Amino acid sequence: MLAAGLASPAQAIESLCKLSNLARDEVVQRHFLPVIQRMASGEFFTSRTSACGLFATVYPRVTPDQQDQLRGYARSLSRRHACARRAI
Repeated sequence: MLAAGLASPAQAIESLCKLSNLARDEVVQRHFLPVIQRMASGEFFTSRTSACGLFATVYPRVTPDQQDQLRGYARSLSRRHACARRAI
């Protein structure tokens, strides 16, 4: 059980997805993409699989070069984790 006031990773990703839908594309490119990059390359399994939850929301809002980066992260994560394959 989580302590009062703390969200589960799934709730946090859901909130980030909602925020990204409200933000302009420039904000998504400048702020959300670095979050995904840090999460996808993180040390912990939870951060890597949570990054997958943001891919679909952010992908259509970034530049083609950034989409290539996201595909690379998705490819790498899906090779290492079955959960990532399901999340993507």
